[in-house]
Amino acid sequence: MTPEQLPRISVIDPISPTFERVNLILFRPFDLGKWFVIGFCAWLAYLGSGGGPSFNFFYRQHQPGFEADQAFHQAKEFVLDNLHWLIPSVIAIAVLIIA
Repeated sequence: MTPEQLPRISVIDPISPTFERVNLILFRPFDLGKWFVIGFCAWLAYLGSGGGPSFNFFYRQHQPGFEADQAFHQAKEFVLDNLHWLIPSVIAIAVLIIA
């Protein structure tokens, strides 16, 4: 086969229909409920991945010299260090529960 007879292979050609499909699914028409479902599914997928912050404040429980006040201090420090996102999250959850 000569170079003129070879089929044209492009990595970029499949991307355009993909973006069009994403726009069709997510934005035409825009449905907030669909976005919540997708976000919830992403949250569930991330939940099992093991990434993100650790909420296991009692991880030193099995080590010698562990005291409950150390765990309480760690929990308190975590809450105080993350108030900037904990307060809006708690308010949003409360509003969703009330609604």
